Amino acid sequence: MSATTLEPMEPLEPPPGTRAARRNEADRSKRWWISLGVIVALGLALRLFHLSQTKWGTAPEGDAFYYHVQANYIADGRGFLDPFAAAAHQGVRQAALHPPLFSLVLAAVSWLGGRSPDAHRVTGCVLGAGTVLLVGILGRRLAGRRAGLIAAFLAATYPNLWGPDNQGLSESLFGLLIAATLLSAYAFWRRPNGWRAALLGALCMLCALTRGEAVLLFPLLLVPLVYMVRRIGTRRALGLGVLAVLVAGVILAPWAIRNAQTFEKPVVISTNDGLTFMYANCDATYDTSSVFFASWSFYECTADHYQPARDPSVASDHMRAFAWNYALHHKAELPTVLAGRFAREWQLWAPIDGLKLERVEGRADSLSRMALASYYLLAILAVVGLAGLRKRRGYPVWPLVSMFVLVSVTVLVFYATFRFRMPAEVALVVLAGLGIDGLLRRHWPVDDDLPPVLEPPLERADQPLTRVSVAGPELLG
Repeated sequence: MSATTLEPMEPLEPPPGTRAARRNEADRSKRWWISLGVIVALGLALRLFHLSQTKWGTAPEGDAFYYHVQANYIADGRGFLDPFAAAAHQGVRQAALHPPLFSLVLAAVSWLGGRSPDAHRVTGCVLGAGTVLLVGILGRRLAGRRAGLIAAFLAATYPNLWGPDNQGLSESLFGLLIAATLLSAYAFWRRPNGWRAALLGALCMLCALTRGEAVLLFPLLLVPLVYMVRRIGTRRALGLGVLAVLVAGVILAPWAIRNAQTFEKPVVISTNDGLTFMYANCDATYDTSSVFFASWSFYECTADHYQPARDPSVASDHMRAFAWNYALHHKAELPTVLAGRFAREWQLWAPIDGLKLERVEGRADSLSRMALASYYLLAILAVVGLAGLRKRRGYPVWPLVSMFVLVSVTVLVFYATFRFRMPAEVALVVLAGLGIDGLLRRHWPVDDDLPPVLEPPLERADQPLTRVSVAGPELLG
């Protein structure tokens, strides 16, 4: 009789719900967090290395100078003074040229002893690493562990995300807050309640207090989400929306009250809109043959109309009126200008010429070229990820899509510049991560915490909200 050879059996997964299954899940989750931590460390190291090779030891210029000096003023207890006016020997005056939050964050660093430009730039790098962390968590929430790690890796290495973090600009904090807002938006959609509504409203307002155009998050993100959660009852959904707005108003109130007591004209968030309108509406930015077409030019557009010594709110009104009158007198050219702004922002037209404008913002040509090539590749992958997320009919695609709409509206109102693209860049790496994971699943599927399809029926207001269990840790929801 011949001996029978027994093939070794592959270990079976423990039955769900058992102690062994929970231990196995905990081990997998622990490994995932360790992997995410390594990617975040990589992202921080890349940002610090870029800083050491480019901006380290240099004097800040432009907006970076404003944030750096104003942060030190705040740390010294002098308030939100105007660094530009002081540098031009125009006296000491209060300012609201930019929203206050990034200056406040840097002021906390200054208060702890980090008063140098390099200390503030390192802060930007740390904030950028935080964006990598939240992008990884968001990717996992939407499509599972592997998608989260891929999205985090893209956020760590994508030049349009790590490039701005060494410049001491508000985009570093803005990217972190946008990622947090998206994570909060999906948590609110999945299980709407008062705490999540309050958190979403607070984050939207914190974004607006970092970059003024983020006030568009309220009509573009918050309002659609309130509509999406009407399954809990229209009245309750509206109540949560009102709560979110009230919380946002409470956060805005101290800054708005300060501005009302400081300036002659009403100022809600900043006085920068008038100046921004002015240097986007002039002959140089309306001329299709100009390198500044559809973008901005401080010197060509402001000429003798920039009056920084006046009350900032009055000066902003003056410049806004000048820009408005110019646009009205060139109505026939506006369609071409608006189309140019949109095409230039998304690098669909004259992308190489756009690199010259990025140089004006202090960006190296080598970085701009890397960012341009990476952007086109990630855009293709993001379309794949968007289609996959929409096809699964699990989580809604609108919160991510709204970031691209926000940027587009901002560009059409003002002008094209890569600095406006931060919300879309965060959404881009998330969607590209989902796209790569979706392509990999065709040949290398993984058994992980991929969210189930969620299609709850519309419920009456007197019915409780259906609870939906999602595998994996309950991250913000």
